[in-house]
Parts: sequence; C-alpha cells; structure tokens
Amino acid sequence: MTRAILDLVASAYAGVQQNESERSSLVMAHRVRIMNYIEAHLGDPDLTPTRIAEACRMTTRYLHHLFSG
Repeated sequence: MTRAILDLVASAYAGVQQNESERSSLVMAHRVRIMNYIEAHLGDPDLTPTRIAEACRMTTRYLHHLFSG
C-alpha cells in the first residue's frame, strides 16, 4: 500500500516538467494540491488513493486520471 502511494508521488514528479506545457493550469493545480496532501500525510498508515481523493474533493477515478500516462 505504501509502495503504491510512493509510486503515485514518483510518477507525479517524473512527468511535471515534460507535461507542464501540455496540461491546463487547473490540472496542474490539482496535481500540486494532491502532491502536497500526500507529502503532508506520508506517515499516515491509512493513506490510500481513496482517502487522498476524498480529502481533495474528487473521485478516485479522476485522481488516477490526473496521474495517468
């Protein structure tokens, strides 16, 4: 579970610079907000994509979409 969260963070940081010009400001703002939430809660053993999505007021599906491909 923690590995999945770390993979999510890693993929977010890996794609930020190369995709920045391709993504809208809103998408980038969501990604930054999500990454900040994850970093602030890395010590939480209950940190899951579902919990992150709820805290950021979005669906889990949209959370995954923001960090896909």
